[in-house]
Amino acid sequence: MTAGTSPTRVLTIGTFDGVHRGHQALLVRAREHAARVGSGYAALTFDPPPRAVLRPSETTWELTPGVEKIHWLQHAGAEVVVLPFTPEFARMEPLDFLSEIVLARFRPVVIVEGHDFTFGRQARGTIPVLREWAETRGIQVEVVEPLAGPNGIISSSAVRAMVVEGRLDTVRVLLGRPYSAFGLVRHGDGRGRTLGFPTANMVLPPTKLMPPYGVYAGFSELAGGVRTLAVANWGVRPMFARPTPLLEVHLIDMTVDLYDQPLWFEFGRFLRAEVRFSGVSDLIAAIHQDVMQARVWARER
Repeated sequence: MTAGTSPTRVLTIGTFDGVHRGHQALLVRAREHAARVGSGYAALTFDPPPRAVLRPSETTWELTPGVEKIHWLQHAGAEVVVLPFTPEFARMEPLDFLSEIVLARFRPVVIVEGHDFTFGRQARGTIPVLREWAETRGIQVEVVEPLAGPNGIISSSAVRAMVVEGRLDTVRVLLGRPYSAFGLVRHGDGRGRTLGFPTANMVLPPTKLMPPYGVYAGFSELAGGVRTLAVANWGVRPMFARPTPLLEVHLIDMTVDLYDQPLWFEFGRFLRAEVRFSGVSDLIAAIHQDVMQARVWARER
């Protein structure tokens, strides 16, 4: 969605990559303020993420690219407003951003931010700058203190590090939910069906940060909210020499046509690394074992 001109009343601004528990604390306070003043509340975010524009030579990996971030922000009850982050936008002076974007488009009475919030050209906009600007306009600013996780303050960078290491239990604690991937299902080579295990080939955003290659037990959610146990292979399928990584999801005990449909996969438990099997029969036996382990994992939960 894009910003309109009607007053939002309560506003929180950020990149919100991951919409982790620290972000959720901001959203909770925004919702509480909105209830107090009798209005809705908005989360203002940016696409692409600022660091993709500010550091274009670096790959910008995202926990929740595109619609994933919008989904989780909306899940928290926020109106989501996405502004294009361009080089020109990055050069906007902090006070210009506050006047031309925040005040002109939202007219907030409350702004809720994290302790490390920065904005405007070269991140010269800080919490003290925001407070001083807001005070003269009768706008309340609340700064939410950071939340502590198992290894320090919860942050998007901390979550990304845990995903790369495959520490999914810790990621679940930091997010308050399992790590997941979202994509549309596209036609593949049909090899899974010939093996007796049809798979949904998920097309993921190119910036989506993924855990290590391997086979995972988890849950899939289909359009309409239908959930089912699943196993997924994330990797290059060394036995078939696929050069591009692919997330292939096998729905356990469910057969449905998913082509061109949206699909979520929640990463539950790492089952095994990718293996180059000596033959198709060994691969089929391994998949049977994967499904059995997924059932055991689901019962343990």
